[in-house]
Amino acid sequence: PLDTGPAPARRARSDGQARTRPAHPLRRPRDGGRPDRARAGRRLAGAGSVELWGDGSPSREFLYVDDAARAILLAAERYDDGDPVNVGAGFEITIRELAEKIAELTGFDGELTWDVSKPGGQPRRALNTDRAREGFGFEAAVGFDDGLARTLEWFRANPEWSEADAARRTATEQRVSRRS
Repeated sequence: PLDTGPAPARRARSDGQARTRPAHPLRRPRDGGRPDRARAGRRLAGAGSVELWGDGSPSREFLYVDDAARAILLAAERYDDGDPVNVGAGFEITIRELAEKIAELTGFDGELTWDVSKPGGQPRRALNTDRAREGFGFEAAVGFDDGLARTLEWFRANPEWSEADAARRTATEQRVSRRS
């Protein structure tokens, strides 16, 4: 069984089947798991400033979806151990560095402001991927900068997806505000 979750106790479901769950954000063009992170680049376009929560010091590890898919295939073919395995990129970046990099790559010349009254999140999310490397030969092939550039390029090439996502987000926000 392959488990990318942080706690071995959470790796098996009641039916005994293994569950694969990323412990960190995947970078992929549509960023289906966490579209709020992918939206950061889109929000920068045309904005005078962008407010971000916390102080930007927490770090995260991002794995490009092609690497995640390859890891799952390798594990299915080569890994027969019952211990959980972390699959990651082996590179972490602070949220502040990430925001600055996205701003640079998107041509955003506005101001990034940090609201330290809001939570910044867990201080660090990085994985020890030794077992994946040793157990089935996985190492991420797509570097962070390349994966981020591919993701941003996809958004530029597919503006209709961004527009549809914005419409869904607006509709959701309206439903939530009516409930309050």
